[in-house]
Amino acid sequence: MRRVRLFNLALAWIVCLFGLIAVTTAGYSGWNLDENLTEQYRSKGAGIAKSIASSSEDLLLNRDASTVQAVIDQFAEIEGLSYVYVVDSKREIVCHTFVPEVPPEVRGFKHEREDGVSTANVRIARIGEVIDVSSPILGGIAGYVHVGMDRGLIASSIRSARERLLLLVCAVLLLSVAG
Repeated sequence: MRRVRLFNLALAWIVCLFGLIAVTTAGYSGWNLDENLTEQYRSKGAGIAKSIASSSEDLLLNRDASTVQAVIDQFAEIEGLSYVYVVDSKREIVCHTFVPEVPPEVRGFKHEREDGVSTANVRIARIGEVIDVSSPILGGIAGYVHVGMDRGLIASSIRSARERLLLLVCAVLLLSVAG
């Protein structure tokens, strides 16, 4: 009788320890995955923004917004891309991928830098959480390109990874208890 009670107590401690390990591992893995995916999306957004900025220099100086629109439309199908828009030197949006119209929150973005790419985490009502990446066109003289990368995909990937990890730990626990 005493052995059964001792066994049950040890088993309860093992289950608690496994639970603590599972939660800690899932939390750390989620945090690490968030850091890596966020950096990957920032880098991807910066590459897109720089590419559009270099393609748009002459077009914006010549006020050829329709060709700039054609340039940004080529990027619209990239996974994780929420939007692209270009502002001119007067801070007016000359072209964009928003449908049906530009959200009011976007008009107030002020995190651009003349010396290079800048990023900011922002929330837009109809879109959700995004990483807004901006790149100057001719050092900001001709304007800026803004690219929004969807943070919802990052959150979805983290949720999925945590669920798989917790299932794996539970399976290991069940197999070890059953064995």
